[in-house]
Amino acid sequence: MALVKKGATVLSLAILMAMVTVMIFLLCCSNYCHVIGQCNQKTCFQFCLKSNYTGNFQAYCAPGIGDIGCCCRVPRSGAGA
Repeated sequence: MALVKKGATVLSLAILMAMVTVMIFLLCCSNYCHVIGQCNQKTCFQFCLKSNYTGNFQAYCAPGIGDIGCCCRVPRSGAGA
């Protein structure tokens, strides 16, 4: 019985940590990344424009995805202040 209880506790903690991670990501980051093929500053910027990003946004090739991923990011207001 104790083994079942310990397994349930570990599973509950794993689910809780996953939920916390998702909440932190949603609250602090507004990145949208997608595989677009060969990524460079021009193609990534055009991709963000086609994805309805306008105004103050940053386009960058994602290092974690290799040279094929593009990310669009809207800076948080007050981040530099």
